[in-house]
Formats: sequence, structure tokens, C-alpha cells
Amino acid sequence: MSRAFGLCVTVTDADARLTTDQIVGEDEADARCNRIAPNSPLARALPGAQVGEVVPWTRPAGTVPLEVVRIAHAHP
Repeated sequence: MSRAFGLCVTVTDADARLTTDQIVGEDEADARCNRIAPNSPLARALPGAQVGEVVPWTRPAGTVPLEVVRIAHAHP
């Protein structure tokens, strides 16, 4: 996934939980609203990712594999 800024990315974890996050600017980021900064751990795991690919999400609690389910531009 290139040029991730402004994209909405849906991923699923090992428990089949779907999460959609939008990659936004630092000043707009709010994890509670699923708006993440480009330098967040999740956004850093996504460059080059394609739908269907499993990417490692490295967090302080450990690494979690996430499958990329959807990549789309945010709606205005």
C-alpha cells in the first residue's frame, strides 16, 4: 500500500474482529475514533500491503498478525 495518507484500511485479527482505521495527519489523529497518524505502529505496518496480505503489527504487548481486508479512500 503506497501513499497511505487519507486511506481507510480494514483489517481482521486472529479472532476475526474487523477494524477500520483512517490514516490522517498528526493533528487529526484520535485512536478512539479510529483515526491514526502515519507514524503510528499500525500505519507503519501497512506500507506496501495489499488486500489479502497478512502484516505483522508490532505493539508494546507483542506482535499481532493482521489480514488486510479492504483499502479504500476516505469519503469526504
